[in-house]
Amino acid sequence: MLVHPTHRNDAQAKYNFLLKRFMHQIRGVDDLANSEFGRMIKDEYERLVRNGVEPIRGVALWEQAKNVLIETSISLVNSETDINRMKWNQSPCHIVIGGNKLDRGFTVEGLTVSYLNRKASEQVDTLEQRARAYGYRNKYLPFCQLFASARTIRVLRGIVHTEDDLRANLRDHLELGGTVDSWARQIGLDLPAGTRPSRKMSCRLFRVST
Repeated sequence: MLVHPTHRNDAQAKYNFLLKRFMHQIRGVDDLANSEFGRMIKDEYERLVRNGVEPIRGVALWEQAKNVLIETSISLVNSETDINRMKWNQSPCHIVIGGNKLDRGFTVEGLTVSYLNRKASEQVDTLEQRARAYGYRNKYLPFCQLFASARTIRVLRGIVHTEDDLRANLRDHLELGGTVDSWARQIGLDLPAGTRPSRKMSCRLFRVST
């Protein structure tokens, strides 16, 4: 799980503290299956099964849930030192909390859950990388969840249409004898409103959806 709430280190430290305290409390629950958190686990388990995940029968579900709670490692990552200190092999389950170091380019093997309540970036390339759990490994998709602001979700959905439009228009333009350069200047990207492809560029290579 990736928790990317803000660029502010003090706020990330609070998330780290609260998550560790919660995990400590929940690990001490004797009857997990009949607890409030157990009911949340059951609801999530049923959602996963509906999405195609292989069912876990009987008490095995609660045994595995307890093992996950015990084994889960929580790490705060805000520097190169923190990254180098990560010991992925010491636990099968990780919750990683951080800001700019996790914004893009940071690989989390088997990432399935992302909590992104940071303000949506105007840069499409940055925002798209924040949703990097999707699309690269089909076997993980039934497990994948993204929690984010309505603005972030809306722009990410718009980016899907941007990519579809890019492929279709670029292919047609090249088949008619055009080049990538002429496509960029004559047609360009169809972007969600209020966004740009990356950092500000000197020439206009995109259209904005209305």
